[in-house]
Amino acid sequence: GIMGSHRDWRLFFTRFLKTHPNLLVHLVDLRHHGNSRNLIFPNEDSVENAAQDVIDLIEESSLKVDVVAGHSYGGKVAALVSSLSKSTPIKEAWAFDSLLDSVPVSDSVEAMRVTQYLTTQPEFFPSRKSLLNSLLENKFSRSVSYWLSNSLLRTSKGYTLQFHPDALPGMLTFYSALSLMDYVGDPLKECKFRMVRAELSSRWTPPVLAKLTQAIEKSRGSSSLHVLPQSDHWVHVDNPQ
Repeated sequence: GIMGSHRDWRLFFTRFLKTHPNLLVHLVDLRHHGNSRNLIFPNEDSVENAAQDVIDLIEESSLKVDVVAGHSYGGKVAALVSSLSKSTPIKEAWAFDSLLDSVPVSDSVEAMRVTQYLTTQPEFFPSRKSLLNSLLENKFSRSVSYWLSNSLLRTSKGYTLQFHPDALPGMLTFYSALSLMDYVGDPLKECKFRMVRAELSSRWTPPVLAKLTQAIEKSRGSSSLHVLPQSDHWVHVDNPQ
């Protein structure tokens, strides 16, 4: 997801593979995030282009991929990978606590505010605590503040972010504007599309659920929604079982 990296899901999939040892999992970072931070992306930072990045990686690496999955922003990426990938047909796509419809920019207010704040900060921090205190002093939520400070990368020059904050406003703008409800409701898509809703997540309002339910009904079984009990947005931490 946005502002995250493969490191967020590493523990979850390490445990997952202990019970599914016959599977192979590839943890892929979004453009401008994690191991993709130092790559150059000449095209606009749309969700479609982020999905094409993944498709290009699959094709160039000759990987056999049956299932793609993504969290939050990554859920839209996973849906588009399954929709746009032609040479490597995807059997299943999973979106974890991801709204597939367009969303008001106001829903991303904190993410935008964090991004704008981080662009004013130095590239390196002397410690995780220095960033944590700075975020808390500027009235960011405790959950976001602790997550960002704990996810800093340690380098010889100090601690640095696992993403490029300058790229995030564009990514969030494209994400907010994109609706994939036609994809959710498409009964002819070959890929099975599975959505996981975190029970305690505040983003699933009655209007959102009503529109999603209509799309799922139109899909004739090609799309489905699962509720993860006792979980907020960070599903891999709140209820990994």
